[in-house]
Amino acid sequence: MERFKEEVKLTEAETSRVGRTFVYFASKWNKRARVAKRERKNSEEHIFWDGAARAAFRREGVFLRLASLAYASHEKLLVHKQYHL
Repeated sequence: MERFKEEVKLTEAETSRVGRTFVYFASKWNKRARVAKRERKNSEEHIFWDGAARAAFRREGVFLRLASLAYASHEKLLVHKQYHL
């Protein structure tokens, strides 16, 4: 039983980091999107920078969704731990 409790503790720590990591990557993609929008204003290649901004915003959305799922999984783990340990 001690090994199981240790594994649950490690899993809890890992799942809490996963959500934060996805939020970090989402913020990086948001920054890239804002840079692309700023570059669009200073460039004649509007189509390129519009596409770059849209792609970056999509990737940001993907990472935010992954963060949401990771946080939900972490909460499920905490509830399971509360009732079963």
